[in-house]
Amino acid sequence: MTNVFLSVLRISLSAGAVVLFLLLLTPLCNKRYGARWRYRIWVFLALWLVFPFETVGMLAGTVQRLYSEQAADSRQAPENQTVLPGRIVIDIPQQMTAPIAEQKEEGKAPVTFLDLAAAVWMAGSVIFLFVHFVSYLHYKRKLLKNSVSVWEASNSAAICKQLEALKTLLHIRRPVPARYSSEAASPMVIGFFHPVLVLPDEAYSEMDLYFILKHELIHFKRKDVWAKLLFMTANAVHWFHPMVWYSLKEMRNDREIACDSSVLNMLKEQDYAEYGNTLIRYAEKMSFPVFPFISNLG
Repeated sequence: MTNVFLSVLRISLSAGAVVLFLLLLTPLCNKRYGARWRYRIWVFLALWLVFPFETVGMLAGTVQRLYSEQAADSRQAPENQTVLPGRIVIDIPQQMTAPIAEQKEEGKAPVTFLDLAAAVWMAGSVIFLFVHFVSYLHYKRKLLKNSVSVWEASNSAAICKQLEALKTLLHIRRPVPARYSSEAASPMVIGFFHPVLVLPDEAYSEMDLYFILKHELIHFKRKDVWAKLLFMTANAVHWFHPMVWYSLKEMRNDREIACDSSVLNMLKEQDYAEYGNTLIRYAEKMSFPVFPFISNLG
């Protein structure tokens, strides 16, 4: 487990350099590239954090070489140093690899502070995933238990017509289960293999309903719930790294901006203000949900 922990630590340090590099390039990226491309970069980064592979490792090494000076060549590193790709060198204090206490039983490997650090990391990852998955399953069960299919609602004809028209416009062939729920604070798509579009149980104007459905159907089509699962997994593995938490926040922002941009591209200019008003109305009704794996409006 210690070797796995050191590998995760190596990737975290490289990822921190990449995130810092992206931060420095943010003004330029905002001018030249849209939120969709920035969102794809975050997804690419998350893939590397969960499933590291050489190509991105080489990129991280290049970034690290540009932004930090290395004291020694990897081939000349002392034995008490861990050499990371991109010539990142971490000094591991001898106290970390020294036995904590004298080993009384023969044939048993001594426990070191590095072993304890690896155990804390593993426990943190397991607890992170457990808490988030249990919260998600509890919320999903509560949300759907207090829901009703939109086809059974009094205004079902209007919403079904709108839903089918937008599915055709967005080239969505899959069925889109849609439900009203009294537990929903805002419109959202929830679920992995059988995603459900959930709407708060309230009255909607025709314009608001059009904007909301289009926004959520774009999330549905892009499978943004899976992207958030990927980022949550990366967050669980690298829970100790503040840059990973920051990248999760940026991914969420760029995901919503990319979705909003797609909606605006299909609207007439005179409808921009009304769409913005719809976003503001629902943003005021909620704080961003703590439950993971949910793509929602706002």
